[in-house]
This record gives sequence, C-alpha cells and structure tokens, in this order.
Amino acid sequence: MISSTRIHAYGAVLGLMLAGFAGCDSQSRSIPATDPEAAKIALGHVGKITDPAEEVRKNAFRALAEMGPRAAAAVPALAAALSHQDSKVATTSAVVLGKIGPPSLDALRREIRTTTSPKITQACIAALGDVGEAAKPATTDLIPFATATDPATRLRAVRSLGKIYAGVGKPSGLTSFTINDPAAAEAAQTMLGTGGPSVDSPISAGIQRFNPDGGRMRNVARKFGFRPGLSGGLPEEAGGKTVLTFSLGGDAKQLELVLPVLVEALSEDRAPLVRAAAAEALGTIGPGAAPTLEMLVHALEDDVESPVRAAAAKAIGRLGTLGAEALPMLKQAMRDPDRTVTIEAASALAAIAPGALAPK
Repeated sequence: MISSTRIHAYGAVLGLMLAGFAGCDSQSRSIPATDPEAAKIALGHVGKITDPAEEVRKNAFRALAEMGPRAAAAVPALAAALSHQDSKVATTSAVVLGKIGPPSLDALRREIRTTTSPKITQACIAALGDVGEAAKPATTDLIPFATATDPATRLRAVRSLGKIYAGVGKPSGLTSFTINDPAAAEAAQTMLGTGGPSVDSPISAGIQRFNPDGGRMRNVARKFGFRPGLSGGLPEEAGGKTVLTFSLGGDAKQLELVLPVLVEALSEDRAPLVRAAAAEALGTIGPGAAPTLEMLVHALEDDVESPVRAAAAKAIGRLGTLGAEALPMLKQAMRDPDRTVTIEAASALAAIAPGALAPK
C-alpha cells in the first residue's frame, strides 16, 4: 500500500477548496412541484408503513419507492419513521427516501448528523447515493464516514460518493485550441467534442500533446492534476508540438474534495471490500478521475486482493483515452492468476485502445 505521506501530498496537489464548496447548501435544487393527486396517494401509502401486518408494510414501502419524486409528500412521515422502534421499518424508510430522490435530501442529511444508530447511519448514507447528483450538497456530510471505524459504514460512504459524482468531470470544453495541423485538430475534436470555452471554473484536468506527424494524440507523462491557472493555455513547445488543455467544468471543486478521499480508501483502507469499492467509485466518476490514474495502477499491480485489482482495471478502462499511460500495466495484468482480473484488464484495453488486443 502507498504511504500516508504520499497520500497527503497527493491531496495537497489536488488543492481542497473547502471554502469554495461550503456554499453548495444554499444552491437551488430541482425538486418537482407537488402533484395534489400524487400527494394524496403517497399519504395514503405512508399511513400503512407501520401497519401490524408485515405484508401491508412491504406493499406500502414498495408503492412509495415506485412513485419516486412524486411521493415527496411522504417524506416527513418517512423521516419520522427513521427512529421507529422496529429496525426494519426504520431502515426501509431510509431506502425509500433514497428512491424518492431530491425531496428527501434535507431529511437524510439531518438524520446522518444526529442519529446514534449505526444501522440507520449506514442506511441513510446509502440512500444519499441513491439520490444521486442532487446529493452533492451532502458531500461534506459523507466524507467523514469514509474513514469511520466501522468498515460497513466506510463501504457505504465510498459507494455513495461514487454514485453522487457518476460521470462528473467530463471535459466540458477546450480552453486552448491553437492547433494548425488539420489532422491533429480533427483528433482533438473527436476525443473531446467540438470544443468551446469552459462553462465554469477553469481548472485543467490534464495536458495532451499532439504529434503533427500523422495527427496522433498521445499522453504526456508530465502530470498537472488539478492545477488552477492553466486554462489560458501553455506556450507552444519546441519541435512543432502544440499544447492543448481542457477543463473539467463546474464540478471540479467538488471533485477536489472527493478524489483524495477515494484515493485514500483505495490505497490505505484495511478492508478489501472498501478498497474495491473505492476503485469502482473512481471508475463510476469516469474521466474526471483521470488524476488518480497512478493510484489505480498501483492497486492493479500491487494489491494482494484480486477483487481490488479487478476493480482497478475496470476503473482505468472507464477513463477512456485518459488512461492510455496504463496500457503496458493492463497488458501485464492479462497474466494475472485471477480470471476476473484478466477479463477486466482485457475490457479496459479494448476501451482505451481497441487495437491493443489485435494479433500481431
């Protein structure tokens, strides 16, 4: 495993911007307007969640979960049920709150801050993951649980962070596009889209260098991670090489909080399930997790548990071409004694470089 000193240094490079993220609580959230008919139905179901008959309770919970956000009127009663003496009622209420989605966010956040029950804490953490992207304001609530004493709590926190930030940080636009070679320009547009300015904070996710001889892109070994101030572009380098930067867009600051937490879980957690979940979470985030490539490679090469190695290989594949530097390590992983690892390594190779597995 990687030393804690290295992890702390990594976190410093990412530059945690807690002050900038603290204002997320006040941001508006998209909560559907209450439908009177849906509210009536939801209140009818929620009145049965404490019924003496177990089958009646199950049907009521199931109906509310299927309604999703339309069951927003049931949130106060479900939140109250989180402290019910029957643990099944309490934990199932948390599950349903997660299925209802954004209307449940405030109730779930309050509960994880105040409850003393490990089961309810874990259920609410998992529910926040089910809320998805709308649960980003709960990031600072969830992060401490990623280092909790109980591995089950850590597992749920890591998984939920991955769900909340799924697909976040895809390159939102080119911030410097000074490529004269038509083939290189076409390659850039194919990889990153049509380009254009960043929609939000100009934080560079990486540096790509183009080779005008054939217009083929290759990753530069040099790493910049999340370093502000690169959006204006870098000077053209010698030898006819042109530099391109691209930005992560509006979620970069949140990722600066989340990525170090997931890296620490991947590299340092004693529980293999948590380490594997951290790798899976980074893969779920996708290209936005590109700065963690080095740590994913370490997990692929060095972790003693095959599920962690397999999850790391899968996560690298989900980085797409931003994982190109790991191609040699993925090829080496094709010789792993565990079949699951070899399958995930092959899938990752195919995702990053479709021709990598072609017979020579």
